[in-house]
Amino acid sequence: MKKYIIIAVIVVVYVLFGVLINSMDSSTYLIINPSVRWQYRSNKWLNMDLSKRSLGKFNIYGEDGTYKFKTDNNEIYNGKDLLSKTAIAYKGKISIIDYDVNYNVTDTEINEVLSKSNIKKSGYNNASKINLDIDNDGKVESIYSINNVFEIGGLGGNYYSIIVVKDENTYKLISKKTSNEPFTNPYNISLIVDFKNDGIYEIIVDSNGISRDSNNLYTMYGLEKGNYVELVKNK
Repeated sequence: MKKYIIIAVIVVVYVLFGVLINSMDSSTYLIINPSVRWQYRSNKWLNMDLSKRSLGKFNIYGEDGTYKFKTDNNEIYNGKDLLSKTAIAYKGKISIIDYDVNYNVTDTEINEVLSKSNIKKSGYNNASKINLDIDNDGKVESIYSINNVFEIGGLGGNYYSIIVVKDENTYKLISKKTSNEPFTNPYNISLIVDFKNDGIYEIIVDSNGISRDSNNLYTMYGLEKGNYVELVKNK
């Protein structure tokens, strides 16, 4: 009888230990580059705490299988190799969404987006859109990225960069930057993710311009009460 009690106790302890381990590692992680590393824990996004040497196994976007990650001196390593600036690693309850970028944006569309965003007519030299159902309502929205930051002269100091979502007849601003001087770091859509797997996507915007510099700003936006709000940004 004692033998069976001991076995039962061992089984219970094993199950409880497994539950504890799983709960300790229940966070969702997203590493866009060595300077942009986030985790979702306790219902909010945070910049990752790298005090733990072992981060466990991660997926790498575009590659099969999982890879063991660790940290050392505030750097992230994929096994023995330093994580590449272009590798996107993730684990937990998150999906990275594939999408196509459409550069065939009409002047009518552009002028309407600029007007709704309170941008003076200042021309443009970069315009694109992504057509995707991002709020799981069964209808396709358009995410516009428009700027004129590389224009030289003739704009009267009206330089801008915007990311805007068109949802039926409503325009929802995500990011906007204006300046009296030309600048070379317009907003770009870096990633679209679904971290709750609920079909309502989060949009990650960077300001890298023409280079993928890990020191630039990355911000994740999510839909809350009908508008896009900042969820987290890198330090």
